[in-house]
Formats: sequence, C-alpha cells, structure tokens
Amino acid sequence: MFGRQETILEALPYFFLDYREIPASGTKTEWTDRLVPDGTWSGNLYDFYRMVILRLFRDLKVPFRLNLDERQDDTPVHKSLREALVNTIIHADYSLSTALLIVKGPDYFEFRNPGRMRVPMTEALEGGQSDCRNRIMQRLFSLIGLGEQAGSGIPRMLENWKSQHYRPPELFESVLPEFTTMRLRTVSLLPEPILAELREHFGESFEKLSVNERMALVTARVEGYVSNIRLRQIFSLHPHDITLLLRELVGKHLFESDGKGRGMTYRIAGIRPVDRGSSMQANEESPTHRDPGSTHKDPGSTHKDPSSTHKDPGSTHKDPGSTHKDPGSTHKDPGSTHKDPGSTHGEVASDPCGNPALTGIVQKVQSKSRANRNDVRSAILALCKEGFQTPQQLSKLLNRSQEGLRERYIKPLINEMLLERRYPSQPNHEQQAYRTRRREE
Repeated sequence: MFGRQETILEALPYFFLDYREIPASGTKTEWTDRLVPDGTWSGNLYDFYRMVILRLFRDLKVPFRLNLDERQDDTPVHKSLREALVNTIIHADYSLSTALLIVKGPDYFEFRNPGRMRVPMTEALEGGQSDCRNRIMQRLFSLIGLGEQAGSGIPRMLENWKSQHYRPPELFESVLPEFTTMRLRTVSLLPEPILAELREHFGESFEKLSVNERMALVTARVEGYVSNIRLRQIFSLHPHDITLLLRELVGKHLFESDGKGRGMTYRIAGIRPVDRGSSMQANEESPTHRDPGSTHKDPGSTHKDPSSTHKDPGSTHKDPGSTHKDPGSTHKDPGSTHKDPGSTHGEVASDPCGNPALTGIVQKVQSKSRANRNDVRSAILALCKEGFQTPQQLSKLLNRSQEGLRERYIKPLINEMLLERRYPSQPNHEQQAYRTRRREE
C-alpha cells in the first residue's frame, strides 16, 4: 500500500499496475497515456490510486451545481469511477501473474483485477455481503473515506451509473488466468444510431418487437454479443424467461446462437459485430512479470471478452454456415457452422501440411521421440500461422500427446503472446484452437 516497487517485488514478484488511455482511433498497441511502475514514482497502490483517479476524472463533463455557495463537482459518474477503482485495488490477488489493469477508452472504463470473485456474482450485484481479499487495505481506504465493508459498493455503482441512463455495467470473470473485470460503458441504453441501424436492417419486424426484445438486440449490437447472464444484469426477468426471449429471437431469425448450455451466446443475424469499447486493445499487451527487470507480459493478455470483435481485414477464412461471409475469402471450414462472436479471425485450418514448405519442419519433429524443444515450438508456430489449429490436429501432425503440447508448448507460447486462442474468453472451450499472432495485431 505504501512501499516502494523494489521492496514490493521482493514479496510479490508478479506485482504490476497498469493504466492506459485508448483513443477513439487507437489500435491495440497505441495509447495516449499510460502509467506503470517505471521507477519515476513509488509504484505502490496508494500513489497509483491518487494518480489514476485524476486521469479517470479528466475530460468528464461535470454539471455546474451549487451547494451552500460551493460548487459541487462530484457527480454519479465520479462516484462510480471512484468506487470501481477502490474495489479493483482491494479485491485483487497480487500473488497471481495477471496485472491489475485500468483502461479508459473513448466510451467506456474498464477495471480488471487479478483473482476471481469470493462471493457469487449474483450476490455481489445485489449487495449486502462482503468478503474482501485485502481487509487491511480496505480499512486503510475507509479511513480516508473511500470504500465500505458492507458489500454495498457494486450495487451503489450500478445505481449511480443507471441514474445517467448508461448501459448497466458488465461484470465477468476469467478462469485461466484468473481475473475479474468490471466494464462501465458511457453509452445510452438505447442509442439512436444503433436503433436506426437495426430498423434499417430488420425493417418492420423490428418495430413489432417488445421493449425487452429490442433491448436484447441493441445490447448485442453495442457489446458484440449477449448471453443469458448478461441480460440478467439488464432485465429484471427470471433466467428462464430470458432463455425463452432469446429462443424467440433465434426463431425469428434475428439472432444466431453459438456454443452450448450456459456458455451459449447470441449475436445479431446478418450483421458483423462491431467493437464499441473493449479493453482487449490493452489486454493484448497486458504484462505478466517474470522478472522485475524484464519485459512484462501477461498470460491474461490473450483472453478477450466475447464482446470484443476486433477483426483482421487480411484474414481469408470464412465459415460457410455463417451468414457473415467475406467475399474475398478463399478458405472454408466445412465442419463449422458458427463463428465465435469474440473471434472473427477465421476458422480452424483443415490440413496445413498441404503446404510443402511446412513438410520439413513437421517431419523434423514427427520422426523423433525426443525432439528439440525449439524445433517443436517452431513447428507449432509454423502450423498455426496457416490458420487456427486444434490440439488434436497438432497432436496428430507432430506425433505428440495433446497434454504434453498444451502444457509444455501451447501455454508458454500464449504467455509470450506468440499464439492466440480462437475462443479467448473461454480457454477450456471444447473446440478451442490456436493461431500464430500476426505482427500487425
């Protein structure tokens, strides 16, 4: 809380704090402002809070209000951002290798802390129950009037955000690596440009929809996809009723579904998802910290939120079962019927060894029971450069066990940001596949 970076790292080797501002036209490697422990300041959490909160408040539109002849600049938005930042800091697990990451985008704020939630998400959203991971830190913040111990932080944040007619905050978790993310979008619940776009796309059928059905479509357009869990955060409906609503929209050919069971997601039929404020631009480069003096990389950097829909215009893979086709595409995957809403880079390649240039690289590994580690890495990267490869494909092509490839090679390559997952937000997806990262990304 009050130490210096070098001392903190002796006790917590993975400790790393990261703040980024992403411009409207920014790419995954661009930002207008960034704050990390770089030796020019203490690197502790208290100073990080003091510097970041000022950056979050910067450029906010503050209404002019008077209270006893004094100007009041503390709006519900200010209160929500302050609460979100404190919550992120006091609930983080600093022993994990994922960085604490704060992102300020053109129309969103994102707060990511290492570690998963210690109470069920539904209870956290309702409030009244608190199980803080860092109680002493929580108490220190409360002594200066920041944070409480009543479990009311998230509900109060939701209420403040709702009062501005913004979209309800998104709260979600990642299992591998472990982190929790809160995203606050400064986007209206029913933005007129989105409504106009949907009216043009669906015509009269859109006008006949109920308020909840329209809201579900707008959410999918703004956030890239929707799920039953996300709509629970927006509607005061029973989960079963939300399931029926989603099925109805699929039946009307307004939604396309992807996945199975609780992991099922829905996106708008016939419209390519558009990224409208995902922190994945920052997460692509989020640090994990092998060594305080080394370049910090984050194993969580490849985990994108399903709502993120960054596309690669150079990709030539298309899915014949999807209504979203790239007319310039030449590669088809006959076994796939749906694309992942969080990954629009293409489908799994069928047989990359049809490329003669790869034959020598693959055979060099195939023919040896104990192949050189660097040869295996090179072979994986070369194969995955041709398109997404599943562990089963790699195992067959390289004559290696799936588990061995996954633990010894695939995970390290992901941590080094050399490979990316096809389903970044679902590391254990049954159809998971991997592709070599492209330098321009």
